[in-house]
Amino acid sequence: MTAAERWRDLHWVYVPWASLLFALGGWAVKALRRWLLPLTGGLLARLYGLPWWRCLAYTVLTTLAFSLGYSPQTTPWWGLALVGASYGVPPLMLMRWSRWHLLAPLMSLIAFIVLLNLTLAFNWFPHKLFEIGVGAVHGGLVALALQEWQQEGKSA
Repeated sequence: MTAAERWRDLHWVYVPWASLLFALGGWAVKALRRWLLPLTGGLLARLYGLPWWRCLAYTVLTTLAFSLGYSPQTTPWWGLALVGASYGVPPLMLMRWSRWHLLAPLMSLIAFIVLLNLTLAFNWFPHKLFEIGVGAVHGGLVALALQEWQQEGKSA
């Protein structure tokens, strides 16, 4: 039995986990978003049998990306776009190579900009929904990467 088979569908739990920690990190304790979320993602990837260097690269890059500021009052739109795209880069460290994977930063960027615009434009869309949504997109990209490893039945 491979590591991925042992953990079977645990990777999909990372989506709500990432949403929760991303939102909690925006509410009170930044360390939950900046440190705990990347660390748990890297550990989960290691449980799936991914090489340690991929897990470490993911953890470090995610910590760096989630430490970037994104206040629309102080950051220009091009800077916000870079922050949004940077959230989709770390999951690339966990993915097997495919041209389609390069869409991860684009997906992250689109979600970031759309959700940020919604929260800025409408009172009915609170900022907390932005945080939950952005966390879910990041968690979903990680879960998709881990599912690839599981489906191949390898732990390399």
